[in-house]
Amino acid sequence: MHWYFSVATAQTAEQWVQKGIQSEKSGDSKNALECYSQAIKAEPGLPTAWYNRGVARIKLKQYSLAVVDLNKCILLDTGFHEAYFNRALALWRTGNLQFAITDITGYIIHYPAHAEAREMRYMIATEAEDWELAITDLKWRVDHKLIENAETLLAVLYEKAGKTDEAVLHMEKALSITPDDIMLRLDAASMFQRIGKYQRSMEFLNRILLDEPASESLLTEVQHLKGLTKTLLITYLIL
Repeated sequence: MHWYFSVATAQTAEQWVQKGIQSEKSGDSKNALECYSQAIKAEPGLPTAWYNRGVARIKLKQYSLAVVDLNKCILLDTGFHEAYFNRALALWRTGNLQFAITDITGYIIHYPAHAEAREMRYMIATEAEDWELAITDLKWRVDHKLIENAETLLAVLYEKAGKTDEAVLHMEKALSITPDDIMLRLDAASMFQRIGKYQRSMEFLNRILLDEPASESLLTEVQHLKGLTKTLLITYLIL
């Protein structure tokens, strides 16, 4: 359904907003955008008009313009928390990761149990290589039973954060859950090699070679990693 604009059928700003919402419910974000623009024209100081147009722009992938609209909404109403959430999304999509983290963190302060916000901040933090923040949100999701078997991922994040003891702890937990996973063994061997635990790495590589019927390509990868690890181990023992 499209709304046709004319002087004869003048609408209030709130009415235009409601028509825009109805258009979005029917999947017509372009028409919704037109309705919200009419609402802004009728009442430029209405925060919900700017907010809804910003959200519509996000749906249309007009992220930079969405940031402009959501900026205006927040300028008019600094307590409009949903605007911060959506501006974080738009900022993320435009590559402004640190500003996006600031916005979504402000939102989480007010709504600490908002699972979608936690997930979004985790994804932005990972992209921004803010490993500590990514760990915080991943652990929150694990604690709230929103994600299972995250030990391997936690091990990777802790390694990237330079916390090797925690990385080892979580990798060992992952291995205790699925001890026969050949790819997990290979991941463990690679991680232990990277953090200087060469003997532990060799243990996993030898187990793969002895216990698992592996493909030729996997065997080649294991042998290559074993050769490199052995060289590093010898160098380490000599030094």
